[in-house]
Amino acid sequence: MFDPVNLQLFELIFHLEVSLHQASTRRSAQLLQQLLHDEFLEIGRSGERYDKTQTVAALINEDVEAINAYSFQLALLTKDCALLTYRSEVIDSDGRTAKKTLRSSIWQRSHICANHQECWQLRFHQGTPVKEVQEEEQASKTAN
Repeated sequence: MFDPVNLQLFELIFHLEVSLHQASTRRSAQLLQQLLHDEFLEIGRSGERYDKTQTVAALINEDVEAINAYSFQLALLTKDCALLTYRSEVIDSDGRTAKKTLRSSIWQRSHICANHQECWQLRFHQGTPVKEVQEEEQASKTAN
């Protein structure tokens, strides 16, 4: 379990990460510029690499899908760097889930934010597709 300081950090980074799933954030170039580090890199579900400029351009123009994210875990790598891992899935209009993904985000404390206040920015993100068969096999092993 987290000590109080790390619990606060978990809650902060969790909130920042989940905000990136929201249409209001994804459609705001200004918010994305603040949340993504200048050296941001993403390796998407497709295996393609995207930098900050490409990511901002893609997010502000995409159709936002409903995202269910769960099983969050935080590891403090240094006092200024944290790794957040979790699972996500997209929920379609019929309530079915698709695009199950394992996600990893590295958040870095930055000293270059608005009003010269320190903040956390997303430095790296990776999404790895989860095959349905693998997930079913894992569930079966856990049940036995």
